[in-house]
Amino acid sequence: MTNHGSREFNESIHFHCVTYSNDPSDYGASVYFLSKAEAVDFAEEVRSKFRAVILWERGEFEKYEDVWMAYWWTEFLKESGYGLCEGRGKGWVLDEAVPAKIRNDSTVEYTPLDRNS
Repeated sequence: MTNHGSREFNESIHFHCVTYSNDPSDYGASVYFLSKAEAVDFAEEVRSKFRAVILWERGEFEKYEDVWMAYWWTEFLKESGYGLCEGRGKGWVLDEAVPAKIRNDSTVEYTPLDRNS
């Protein structure tokens, strides 16, 4: 049975997130998880109902110690400009704490904060 996560973010326990909608310009609903496995299972479940599904995790890169990174997305988003997924450890920084130039430029390498997943 799939863990349906939490709609409320708790910084001390949530390191993974799934967003989903049918609009590539809108992240839609956000659901937070303790583990990568739970997030992946949930993403697989909502993928059959929504076209724009993104797996996120908190990571660090350069001087940014805790930002949300998108590292997997559906085919629909690949065709909408996200490009190919390069897997965990390289993704889009989609966190307002990071300047737009970095967010919009390209994927970046990062270190996941959840070292247990």
